[in-house]
Formats: sequence, structure tokens, C-alpha cells
Amino acid sequence: MPQLNFPSPEGQRIRAAMVKIATSSEIPIEVQRREWEMAASQAPLPADTVIEPFVADGVPGERIYAKGATQETVMLWLHGGGFSTGSCITHRELAARLSAAVALPVLVLDYRLAPEHPFPAPWMTVSKPSVGCCVRATPANTSSSAATRRVAD
Repeated sequence: MPQLNFPSPEGQRIRAAMVKIATSSEIPIEVQRREWEMAASQAPLPADTVIEPFVADGVPGERIYAKGATQETVMLWLHGGGFSTGSCITHRELAARLSAAVALPVLVLDYRLAPEHPFPAPWMTVSKPSVGCCVRATPANTSSSAATRRVAD
């Protein structure tokens, strides 16, 4: 079984910095989100991570998987952030490591966030029947919004 390192040292530093930033209510949510995404996009992903963007009934997401992951079953992961922060980008590293640990592709959704879309809007987005179909679909059966990207070491 692979050694589980959740998150990487880089990811730990990014998260610590974001917690410090997020505790300041003086920083607008849009700025917090943008800074978190910029920081998270710098975290290195495990070698041979594959990222396949998709759109299911207007809901964008990413299918993230490690080399050797089974393609017959997937894990749908609703990222943290209390339905107000977080995205595929902010949780890409953890999804990649999770995929490597469990040998499954991980689907991460960019669902609508509060306060722009108050609850239950985010939940209604992720509970759409078409999103459930995407979990069962193969990559060829989902519409792709961008090309597949393989991350090298």
C-alpha cells in the first residue's frame, strides 16, 4: 500500500497561510478565493496525475486520477469550504493524492458557492441527476471542456 502523505509539505504551508488569511473578515470573499486558487495551483501533484476537465449539465468539474487507478468505479468528492470557498483547483492536490491512495479516479465539482448562491443552491447543483450520471459515465460519455492533461514529475 502506498504511503499516505496528506497533504504534501507544500500543501500544508498553503493551507496554513489560507487559514490565516480567511480569519480576517476584512478581506472580501472574492479575494480570498482568488488567493487560495493562486497558492494551491503552485502545489506539485504526484507524478503521472491525469486531470480531465468535464461539464455535466452545466456543472464543471475535474476527473483526477493516478496512474494505475481503476476506470470502472469513481469517487465523487465534494470538496471542503462550507459551500462558500474551494474549487477543483484548491482541492486538486488532495484529490490526486486520494486517487493514488485508493486507486480510483476522483471527481471534484466546481459547484455554485455562497454568498452569491445561498444554500441550498450549492447542494441542488451537486444533487442534479446529471451529475450522478457523470459519476457512472466513462470519460467518452461526458462532454469535455478542455483537453486531458497529464502531470509529469
